[in-house]
Amino acid sequence: MKLDIRPAATLADEPFHIVVRDVPPDAAVRLSARMALPWAPQQPFTSDATFVADKSGTVTVDRQAPIVGSYDFVDGMGLIASFRRTMAKGLGDIGKGVGPDVPLTIELTAECGEDRATVAIERPFRAPGVRSERVTAPFVGVLYYGDASTGPTVVVPTGSGGDLGPVTLVAALLASHGLNALALAYFEEPGLPPRLERIPLEYVEGALDWLDAHPVVGGRPIEFLGISKGGELSLLLASRDRRITKVAGLAAHGFAFQGIGFRNRSSWTIDGGDVPFVQLKNRWLVESLARAFVNDRPFGFATTYRRGVREAKNLEAARLRVEESAADILLFAGDRDGMWNAAEGCTRLVRELDERGFPHDHRLTVYHGAGHIGFPPYIIPATEVSQRMGPRLVLSTGGTLEANARAQADAWPQVLAFLSAPPRSSARTGRGAPAGGGPGVRRP
Repeated sequence: MKLDIRPAATLADEPFHIVVRDVPPDAAVRLSARMALPWAPQQPFTSDATFVADKSGTVTVDRQAPIVGSYDFVDGMGLIASFRRTMAKGLGDIGKGVGPDVPLTIELTAECGEDRATVAIERPFRAPGVRSERVTAPFVGVLYYGDASTGPTVVVPTGSGGDLGPVTLVAALLASHGLNALALAYFEEPGLPPRLERIPLEYVEGALDWLDAHPVVGGRPIEFLGISKGGELSLLLASRDRRITKVAGLAAHGFAFQGIGFRNRSSWTIDGGDVPFVQLKNRWLVESLARAFVNDRPFGFATTYRRGVREAKNLEAARLRVEESAADILLFAGDRDGMWNAAEGCTRLVRELDERGFPHDHRLTVYHGAGHIGFPPYIIPATEVSQRMGPRLVLSTGGTLEANARAQADAWPQVLAFLSAPPRSSARTGRGAPAGGGPGVRRP
């Protein structure tokens, strides 16, 4: 029996192909995988799937669905997408000490009768030649760039978690694909506000000034990749700063909301004044939690955000005025997002741009059945991400395993292509490519 992994060397966000050869025709072949995130080796992930070999004694994983296992659909990276933690406790450890300097290691094993073959592969976040520069003033972040990079600089702001670590993974991968990338923190890190509320937009604009003057990346186009709450910030800033030529948003939104912490304060300020925001009342969240507890089902914050939009008296004031930007816009969202109603907010944003004749490219893909799609594929498993908060109380980010896996795998190559390509001419109509979901909206 031979276990063949090709290509043998890939970045952490790239797919690979698994083929098992030289087994008896029609034999059952069990494949299993094991991974530990390099910053949390005490929290291993495992998956497995059993296939039936074809008449030539071959299993080709990207052409076959398993007959039993941790996933049940055709997906060449299904073993990676369906990873689950082997330990019930310690979920918080996964988010500590995150960084791109040590590669992922995945061990794959094939078993057929008494035969067994194992292959271990390393999946780096950071390609050879990618340099980094940590910045502590006038902002907190890490810049990644290659020796020969001539491309634009992509700013990747943190999301609602605040920790810089996860977005350093994204920035390092962007730099490994030939872009320059700045992972940017704006709260929670040392020297920054302790929570996401009343963050001055001037702070982020100061980071853009720093990039403009940088000896290596200065003078390059500036783009943004905003994930979740970082998407809200990216679109808001693009509507104010015309240096931003592109914004890609994963699970972003079309409105400014109050800060995280459920206090009646804006997330952002301009010139010391609050950016108008949609208020989220604490009792709405309590009611949502109570319903989830009584019915013994997962809860998410999307219900609270949806209600905030529905009952807001200042919705037009809180709307992100992206039509005032000079940026091309590319958005992705899942229609079962458990964290907030990203698909609804982005659909409304794109339609607003269409109605106003926005002259720049603007497109949205909404994935049916997908949840909070906020990360490159093949790193954090695409299983429905949930965290037990207490007895009968589970926080869920939404979506099904299959829908989340397909959404991540489909969106990320488009993000890379979008950020790498030159901006489209503003002379075009900017309507995007309608595909059944409204102007500029694609629903695969």
